[in-house]
Amino acid sequence: MRKGYGQFCPVAKAAEVIGDRWNPLVLREMLYGNRYFNDISRGVPLMSRALLAQRLKELEKAGVIISHDKETGQGHEYLLTPAGEALRPLIEAMGVWAQQWGSEQIAPEDLDDALLMWGMRRRVNLEAVPAQKIVLQFDFRGLTRGRKTQRSWWMVIEDGEVDVCQKDPGFEVDILISADLSAFTHVWMGYADLNLAFKQGTVCFEGNLVRQVPNWLYLNGEWRYGMGIDNSTLTLETEPLAAQVRVTDEQLIVDLIDGRSLIVPLSWYPRLLRASQAERQNWQLLGDGYAIEWVDLDEHIGVEGLLAGRHSGESHDSYERWLATRGTSSNGAV
Repeated sequence: MRKGYGQFCPVAKAAEVIGDRWNPLVLREMLYGNRYFNDISRGVPLMSRALLAQRLKELEKAGVIISHDKETGQGHEYLLTPAGEALRPLIEAMGVWAQQWGSEQIAPEDLDDALLMWGMRRRVNLEAVPAQKIVLQFDFRGLTRGRKTQRSWWMVIEDGEVDVCQKDPGFEVDILISADLSAFTHVWMGYADLNLAFKQGTVCFEGNLVRQVPNWLYLNGEWRYGMGIDNSTLTLETEPLAAQVRVTDEQLIVDLIDGRSLIVPLSWYPRLLRASQAERQNWQLLGDGYAIEWVDLDEHIGVEGLLAGRHSGESHDSYERWLATRGTSSNGAV
């Protein structure tokens, strides 16, 4: 590690380990299960290999990881120590904080098709994929790095394994996905609605199994925390129940019976955003408080979904039909 903070404060000592540039992302990759240098490097494509090697040595010196020679071939295998595994809640909390307080708009300079494919590779819903070999081709346009503005990738799913290729593997393609890179990244991160992207033409699926693809790749907003944390750690010991609800012009605030308060942007729920104050205040709890219902708006929001950061799953067409019953449209016309 470089020069420390010169303090015995535990926060300062922890920051000396995880505060260096790239260290949280290196730890993220290892917490995802990547143990070999090349696999870790793919998850941090803008980090030079020399700098990654240096950071791994520093983390090992700090007692966060250990390394040993690979059983076959050259190179090392890197494993988290108990001290490294204990950092999991901190890395996960960073992802949670960014999803709640960070921007949902991904800047063009942050778009990376390689990182997106690598992220999807480790987040495939294998239980939903058919038993046969499945080949998906991704044709991305709107690339912002390098000279190319378009690039194709292939994902091969077979026998519970997922491979990603930048060169055509030569297999028959089952699903062709043509998409603007920004639009698809926003959908995969849970920041944008897939059906709206279809309607706008920024994402297009072709093939006989297209209806299943959103379940395979978690494109319905399930992986809102996909790039930052492992959602398996969000398992709740007790069912979260609402006690009180407040709605402002910008936020939905739900107080839970355990003392926590959930605050989310009202823009997550278009019906609430368009509702009058009287309609917003006319809510009721369902059951013991597992969900909230706005009868006038035909809106139901589950507390678990709020905790997981899920937006409204309503399609654009459904929302437009609801607006039509109110004599308005999405552009505000009457």
